[in-house]
Amino acid sequence: TFAANAALVELGRRGEAADRAVGAGREYLAALIDGERGTWSRAAARLAAVARRGEHDPFSLDRVGSLALRWVAAAATARAGQLDSAVSLLELVVEPTGLPPAQYALRGLVVPIAHRQLAHWYQALGDPGRAGVHWRTFTAAVGVPDSTTAAWLAAPPGR
Repeated sequence: TFAANAALVELGRRGEAADRAVGAGREYLAALIDGERGTWSRAAARLAAVARRGEHDPFSLDRVGSLALRWVAAAATARAGQLDSAVSLLELVVEPTGLPPAQYALRGLVVPIAHRQLAHWYQALGDPGRAGVHWRTFTAAVGVPDSTTAAWLAAPPGR
C-alpha cells in the first residue's frame, strides 16, 4: 500500500497532463488502496461512474482497461453490500459495452469467470433462473478444466 500511495501522490503532482494520459488510473489506484484498507464503499464510489462509462482509448497502454475498471468496481460494490449494483457492473464485462476494439481479445480470459461470479451473485439475490443461465455459460466455456477450474465446477451456486 505504501508504494501505491506514493504512486498516487506522484500522479497528483504531475497534474492535468498526467490525468489525461492515464485516464481513470488515479481513481483505479485509489480504489485499490481503499480496498486494501477495507473501505469498500469508498472504492465502489470512486469507480462507479468511470466503470460504467468504460475506457475508450484503445491505443494508450498507460490507461486502465474497461474490463479491469468494471471488475474491480463490481467486486468493491459487492463487498460494500450492494449486490444488485455489483451485478449490473459485472454484466458490462459480459456484454462488451463501451469497450475499445483492442480489448475484445482479452474478453476470452475474463468473460467465463465473470459468468461464474454472476451465477453466484444472482443466486444470492434469489434469482436462480439467471444464476442457471450464467452457470451454464461458464461450464460450457470451460471445456476441459484445469485443477482450479475443476474445483470451481464442483461448487455451483446454491451449494
